[in-house]
Amino acid sequence: MAFRRLVTVLVATAAIVATLVIPAKAARAPQPPSGVQARALSRSQIAVSWSAAAGASGYRVLRATTSGGPYSVVGTASALSFTDNGLQAATTYYYVVASTDKNRVSPYSAQASATTAPALAAPSNFKANAGASGMELSWDPVAGASRYDVINVVLPSDDEVVLGSTTATHFTHATAELGHWYQYKVRAVGQGATADSAVLYVGMGAPTRTTLSVSPNPSEDGQNVVLTATIEAVDQSDLLFTGDSVEFFMDGASAGRIDLGGLWAPHRAIFQLYGVPVGRHVFYAEYRGEDSTKLGASASASVAQESVPAYGGVSFGSAQVYPYGLDSWLTSAAVADVTGDGLADALMTTGIHGAGVPDADFKLLVLAQQPDHTLAAPRVLPTHASSFRAPMRIATGDLDGDGDTDVAVAGDSGVDVFLQGAGGLGEPTLVETGSLAVDVRIADVDRDGHNDLVVSREDQAGIAVYPGQAGGGFGAATVVGTQGNGQIEVGDVNGDGLPDIVARQTFSFSVYEQTAGGGWAPPVGHDLGAGTGGMAVGDLSGDGRADVAVTMDANDPDSRILVYHQNDSGGLDDPVVYGVYDIPEPAVLADVNADGRTDLVTAHGGWWWAGVLLQRPDGLLGREQRARVPAPNASHYDHRGIAVGDLTGDGKPDILLADYIHGIEVLPQS
Repeated sequence: MAFRRLVTVLVATAAIVATLVIPAKAARAPQPPSGVQARALSRSQIAVSWSAAAGASGYRVLRATTSGGPYSVVGTASALSFTDNGLQAATTYYYVVASTDKNRVSPYSAQASATTAPALAAPSNFKANAGASGMELSWDPVAGASRYDVINVVLPSDDEVVLGSTTATHFTHATAELGHWYQYKVRAVGQGATADSAVLYVGMGAPTRTTLSVSPNPSEDGQNVVLTATIEAVDQSDLLFTGDSVEFFMDGASAGRIDLGGLWAPHRAIFQLYGVPVGRHVFYAEYRGEDSTKLGASASASVAQESVPAYGGVSFGSAQVYPYGLDSWLTSAAVADVTGDGLADALMTTGIHGAGVPDADFKLLVLAQQPDHTLAAPRVLPTHASSFRAPMRIATGDLDGDGDTDVAVAGDSGVDVFLQGAGGLGEPTLVETGSLAVDVRIADVDRDGHNDLVVSREDQAGIAVYPGQAGGGFGAATVVGTQGNGQIEVGDVNGDGLPDIVARQTFSFSVYEQTAGGGWAPPVGHDLGAGTGGMAVGDLSGDGRADVAVTMDANDPDSRILVYHQNDSGGLDDPVVYGVYDIPEPAVLADVNADGRTDLVTAHGGWWWAGVLLQRPDGLLGREQRARVPAPNASHYDHRGIAVGDLTGDGKPDILLADYIHGIEVLPQS
C-alpha cells in the first residue's frame, strides 16, 4: 500500500513540473511600415508619412544626414505622419520609420529622403537715389519672398521703423526730408523666414548722378580690379564737393568705402579690389550725399564683370648689382649692343649729386656684356653737360645708317650723339638745341630713310625734330609744338601710317599728329587728373596699332596704369585702368615672356619692386608680377631709369634699373 502511494505522488509531481516548463507561445513584433515618403515643407521643415503597419500601436521616426545612417530618433507618432522641424536650409535628410507596440519595435522601413528649401536670400543690389519725389529705393528680387518690408533704422537708438511693405522691388520714401540722413534696409519675408539687406546710410538732398567703371573687364585671377565712381550734381555745375564717401558693392555685399575730400565737380572715387575670384560678378557704387552742399545720395547702374583664370607667368632671380656711378647720381638706363659683338650691353648716365665729382658727373657708362655674360667694368664717356639741370636721358638707334646702334644723350645745352665705330662708341658730337634738352627719341619721323632726333626742349622752346642726314649729321630743327618740358615718345597713334609724337606733362599727355604734308596738327590733350610717372607707346592690345600707356605715380588706390587703346577711327579710347603696387614710375615695353605679345614693365619708386604686366591673348594686360629690388630701395626712378634686354645671355629679357643707392642693377629673368 505504501509503495502505491509513492508511485502516485511521483507521477503527480512530474506532471506538475512538465506543466511548468512548457513554454508559452511568444508575441510577434509589429511589421515595419511601408510607403514611407519625405517631402520638404520649407527651409526648416520636412513632412514624413507612411502606411499603417500590422500590429503597430505607434511609430518611431529616425533621421540621418548621410544615406544609410547612422540614424537618430527625432520623434514618435501615433498617426501616419510626422513633421520634422528646425532643420538647416538646402540640406538633404534621410528618414526611416519603425513600428512599435508596447516594448516591441519593428525593423526599419525603407529609407526616404528630402531636401529642405534654399535659405531666403538677403535682398541684393540695394540702392538709394534722392529724387524730386523722395528717396527712391530699389533692390533685386529674392526667390521665395512674398513681400518686402522697407525699414528705417533710427539713430542713435537703432529702433526699426517700418516705412512700408511692398511686393515690388522698389519703394519711394515720399516723406524723406531734405537735409536729413536715413539708415535704410529692406527685409525679404517669405515662408516663415526673413532676410535683411545691407544697410545704407544716405542723405536726402539735391539730385546727383553716380556712374561706375570697372576695369579691366575681364580681369584675371590675382589681378586688382579698379572701381572708379564719378559723381556729378544733376542741376549744378562748377560745384565744390566737400567730402563724405562712396561705398562700393560686389555681388550685393559691401566691398569697401572711400572717403572723399574736397574737389571740384565732377568728383571721382577710386577703389582697388584685391582677390576677385574667378567667375561673373556684379558691381555698383553708392554715393552717400553730403551736408554742406545739401547733395543727395545716388547709386550707379550695376556693372557686370568677369574674372578669368590667370595667363602666363614670369619670375626673376636675385638682383645682380654693379656698384658703379655711386659717386654721382645714376639717372637713365638703356640696353643695346654698342660694342658690335652681338651681345646686349648696359648703358647708364650719371647726373650730379651735391657739390659734385667732376670725374664721375655727366658721364655715359657702357658696361659691355662679356662672353661669360657678366658685365664688364664700365667704359666712361664724357658728355657736354655741365650743370645739375642736365637730364642725361638716353635714346638708342642707328643715326648714321651703318646698321649699328648709336646713342643720344639729352643734356643742358643740347643732345650728345655717340656714333658706334669699330669696337664701340666714339666721342660725342653735340647737337645744339638752343635750350635744355629735356628728353630725346630716335625715329625716322620724316620717312626719308634716315633716323631723326626728336627732342623735348625746355619751356616755350617746345618739341623739335632734327632731321637725320646721311653719315650721321642733322639738319635744321622743325618745331612741332610749344608744349615741351616733358617725356616724349614716337609712334603712329592715329593709324594713318605717319609717325606722331606723344608728349607727357605732369598731369596730362598730348598727341601731335603728323599731317600728310609733313606738318603737325595742333595737339590733342588728354587730362589725367593726377600726377604721372612715365609713359610708353606701343601695341598693347595685339591689333598692330600703337597705344599709349601712362603710369600714375601715387599710392593705392590711385596707383594705376592707364592704357589708351587706338580705335578703328584713329582716335584713342577711354583708358583701360590697371591697379598696381604703389608709386609706379617709369614704363617700358618689351616681349618679356616670348609669346609674341608686347608686355609692360615698370618700377615702383620708394618701394621694393619692379613689376611686369603680361599682355594676354584677349589684348588686355594681366596681373602685375613683381620682382624684388635690393633694400634700401631708391625713392625715385627717372622715366628713363628702366630698360629691358637680355643681359645674361640666356635669351630671356632682363630688367635694368638705374639705382642711385646701390648702383647698376640687373634683375635676371629666371
